[in-house]
Amino acid sequence: MSQKNSRIKQLNISTKIILLYIGLSAAHLALLIPALYFMVKISFQEKVSEDIQNSISTVTSRLTPESIVWLLAFLIPGYLILAAISSYILAKRTLRPVHQITMAAKSIKDGDLSGRIDGVFSHDEVGELADTINQMISELDFAFRRERQFTSDASHELRTPMTVINACVEDALYTDDETIIRENLRIIQTENQRMRKMLSQLLMLSRGYEGRCHIEPEIIYPREMVDSVAEALAAEIEKKSLHIHNEIPKDLSIYADQSLFTQLLVNLMENAVKYGNENGGIWLDARREGTHTLLYVKDDGIGIGREDLAHIFERFYRADKARDRNGSGLGLSIVKWIAELHGGAVGVESRLGKGTIFTITIPCRE
Repeated sequence: MSQKNSRIKQLNISTKIILLYIGLSAAHLALLIPALYFMVKISFQEKVSEDIQNSISTVTSRLTPESIVWLLAFLIPGYLILAAISSYILAKRTLRPVHQITMAAKSIKDGDLSGRIDGVFSHDEVGELADTINQMISELDFAFRRERQFTSDASHELRTPMTVINACVEDALYTDDETIIRENLRIIQTENQRMRKMLSQLLMLSRGYEGRCHIEPEIIYPREMVDSVAEALAAEIEKKSLHIHNEIPKDLSIYADQSLFTQLLVNLMENAVKYGNENGGIWLDARREGTHTLLYVKDDGIGIGREDLAHIFERFYRADKARDRNGSGLGLSIVKWIAELHGGAVGVESRLGKGTIFTITIPCRE
């Protein structure tokens, strides 16, 4: 019995459908033939009037139960053969998408995510399965591409400070000039801090993309947070003689994760300080619009070119004319991620030589 079950399991779906169809047809005939036999037999045994008998055709009157049985004996094999052919064609057409799905799964196993399941136009369960698998392959392809790009960008960005540090170490080893040694140590310290910051931001983004970062929203007041961030950046602000204009209403509150939103403000204000003009200003404002709160961070600095605006939220992207190596190239990517993590968005408007305005949209608490 177990061997029989194992043999059945080894059959493909197409063969199982054909056998099932033939079996149902045979069962149908097994019930129909006896019924026809007894109906004909009874009809011939009944007495009918002479007028009715005369109205029966000559061919029909010659039919007997035995002749019907012989007739069915010839028709049944033909019926079963026709059922087998019909079920085979039906099974092949029905299971063609399943074969395509199998081939797509094998391509994923081999690392090829460019293939898709084509030619499935039905709106049944098989068509829905094909659409779902195509969507899954697309998402996997996007995720793998993003990770490869992420790894490539991170390697490139980390290679630069490592090269600088190595050059400074070699320079310091082959000199007795204390001034040169101290200068090399200062450069090494700067590059080390930059790498630490970059790695911390990479870890934050990695956890975010993997869904391992969970927000703990609470009621917070952006005006107070801006004052705290400005105090933390006081040295950089004083160095460029910048003026901070905190115009956010005192009573305006948002529902967000305090730690992440502080990081968002730090990145935006650092960006405004870094690319702001000497004796310039940074303006911060916020207001409610319907079901959302809009936060604005504006500066009158060097601005961003139109061709660069579409790319500034990409990881490690820097506009050639306006960016230097002081940053990690991840700050605005983190701003975008934090905004989207809260169900919001970030927008930017800028003109070269006129300054930049970043707009953060955060949904209000329901």
